[in-house]
Amino acid sequence: MILGLSLLGIMIIILYLIYLLKRSKENRRGWKIRKTGNNYQEYAEFDSGKWRSLNFKFEMYSKEVPRHAIVIPKDWSNFPSWAQDKREVIILRLKEVLKEPTYTLLEKD
Repeated sequence: MILGLSLLGIMIIILYLIYLLKRSKENRRGWKIRKTGNNYQEYAEFDSGKWRSLNFKFEMYSKEVPRHAIVIPKDWSNFPSWAQDKREVIILRLKEVLKEPTYTLLEKD
């Protein structure tokens, strides 16, 4: 019983350390990408002392490759002003994290 609780405690500590390392990496590079809800990926960037984010819709396919298609709108003007001049950088960062063949980025109207 004590051995089981000790192992559980060690596992919790390890998971917490992994979480802290991931968070530290995101804070150092100043941006992150994460899934929000069932149909969105969020791109967040640390700018002017706070996290600002954009949501990108994604479509999920169960048996086909790619499994997820991230929809990038061709008309970027609906995004906030802080993101207007960063379109190419944001798309490159999305591609860096959401890699093929699991993900593909689709530009749609």
